[in-house]
Amino acid sequence: MTNSQKKDEEKKSVAPIVTAAVIGAVIGAAIGFVVTTGTSGDEAPIKVKNGSLDVELIHVARQWEPWPQSDTSKMHWRAKGGSNRNQNLYSLIIDAANGKCLQTAVTGNRIRFTYADSKFVEIEAKNKKTEVLSDVALELLSNDRLLRYKQPSDGYIASISISGVTYCTFTAAADLTGLYMNEP
Repeated sequence: MTNSQKKDEEKKSVAPIVTAAVIGAVIGAAIGFVVTTGTSGDEAPIKVKNGSLDVELIHVARQWEPWPQSDTSKMHWRAKGGSNRNQNLYSLIIDAANGKCLQTAVTGNRIRFTYADSKFVEIEAKNKKTEVLSDVALELLSNDRLLRYKQPSDGYIASISISGVTYCTFTAAADLTGLYMNEP
């Protein structure tokens, strides 16, 4: 085997190791990010799928409780346990069809999702706690860490308002393709 062939073989044997190391570093960084963001404050990630809305507490010491505690309507909730939020703000990134939003990256203390049938779910940072208010009963799931509003299959979010200002208006479910909310 010539020297040139040996060098080519060495390059081929090193390439999978380097690729694996890069992939490992990326996965490690992603896991580190999830763990880091999941342990500070009471972040409430939002998931929207087929018109349903999930508001989930990532931190394992957090749970949703009715607020006030005597409320049995299942329409007003507050995060309990763990540490308080660092501030009374949320950062929201919205992935939507062109022209549907005034801005796609917004910060505010109150986020309202209004559905086509005028029902709403509102998330508010108040006194360094996360509160959720709705005009319909929300389902409590996953060890009291997940609140769900289940919309009929033809329902969709018609608008998103931040601190009283409507930033997005939608005319179909396909207009809103994703969103992410966290503490700034």
